[in-house]
Amino acid sequence: MRLIRAGVKPAFGIFVIAHGLVHAALPIREAFTPASLALDFVPLILLGVAMIGFSTAGLGVFDIWPFSSMVRPAMVLASAYSLILMWRLGQSDLWVGAAIDMGLFVIGLTAAYRHLPDVHEAPATRVATPASARG
Repeated sequence: MRLIRAGVKPAFGIFVIAHGLVHAALPIREAFTPASLALDFVPLILLGVAMIGFSTAGLGVFDIWPFSSMVRPAMVLASAYSLILMWRLGQSDLWVGAAIDMGLFVIGLTAAYRHLPDVHEAPATRVATPASARG
């Protein structure tokens, strides 16, 4: 059971990073053609901020130094930008991703990721006392 508890926080960090990288495979390729980018470049900015934000938040969950203080703002900002991107492009195929973004938005607002068991937490051990000390 200790092994499972130790793997929850790293698994969540990997999930957040993977969710950010999956944005590169969104089925919105027609929005990123040179002709459409000449008319409207905002989706590219939204996509870039979402990908960088989720990657930063995921690295922060791993307690990597410069990113560990940016987890909450990066996760909230990336989730918001991702939701705005999906709404702006009007892709109805992305409702699962929108649900994940809403969940990550709430987790970022409440900092619920801090309550996950840490890999470095030492298990509670009993200290043996000698029989003469017990009285």
